[in-house]
Amino acid sequence: MPIQSVLVRWLYCGGHFLPDHCELDALTEWMMTKFVVALLLALTMPANAEENLASANSYLPGCRYFVVDNWAGGVREAYQRGQCSGFIAGLIYEAAGTSLCMPSGVTYEQGVRIVIAYIEARPQRMHESFGLLALEALTAAWPCKR
Repeated sequence: MPIQSVLVRWLYCGGHFLPDHCELDALTEWMMTKFVVALLLALTMPANAEENLASANSYLPGCRYFVVDNWAGGVREAYQRGQCSGFIAGLIYEAAGTSLCMPSGVTYEQGVRIVIAYIEARPQRMHESFGLLALEALTAAWPCKR
């Protein structure tokens, strides 16, 4: 039995694990599993509410590491490089042809450079969502002609 099911049964059945003490229907077990997963995720969130991990402040250092030197730094810098470049690559992949139209031959590094320049030109918006700012930057650079 998966650990989530054991935990769900324990929570729902008042701390009793005996199968004949408490029976869960499939819907109740599914809802309790969702609750337990959400609770566990909430407990793993950082306690510092001031640091927004989805903000441009959080992502921009990794973007800078990506364009300056792909191999500089340690594990943290490698993670940040991958976080930024992967986010932008996914954004380009998802928005290509709908909200942005890239010329052929464009690289992800060019996309990262465009996002960096756009955000750095707007320091008053660094606290905002990196994803929204990156999408604004890419659609401003490569708009689709309608």
